[in-house]
Amino acid sequence: DLFVFVVDSLYIGSKSKRMAASSLDGEVFFHLTSLFVMGLGCSKELIHTKTVASLMRYIMMASGLTSLDCFVPASAEEHWIGALGHCLVCLTYILSESAQQQMGTTFDCVLATVEGTMPGKLKLCLESLSSVAARQIISKLERLRG
Repeated sequence: DLFVFVVDSLYIGSKSKRMAASSLDGEVFFHLTSLFVMGLGCSKELIHTKTVASLMRYIMMASGLTSLDCFVPASAEEHWIGALGHCLVCLTYILSESAQQQMGTTFDCVLATVEGTMPGKLKLCLESLSSVAARQIISKLERLRG
């Protein structure tokens, strides 16, 4: 819940909050997301609508696309990048039919809520990253749409 709170307060909060984010914030994200990665496969805690939405939000904030309103300038720092990698791995692991059933909603519904008035924002961010996990997420989301 701490991860969800911190990500959502930055993503949904004012632009000045995102501009003021620091390397210390990146360290907090890095340590929180490392716990997620360590728990993959043995924890159902990640498969909640709020957590999945926050993973998506973090990816968009830290993707490095300066043209987006959710961009965090500090995201170019080491810990922010490490946390981004963790979020990509976690989301790749979570995206499945069984996770949708466990959440009681589709990933498309979660994504629509996260992206708001800019559909395709997550895909744009994922395409900007040179990461196998990012490409896997795009592929899995398309496959889950049917």
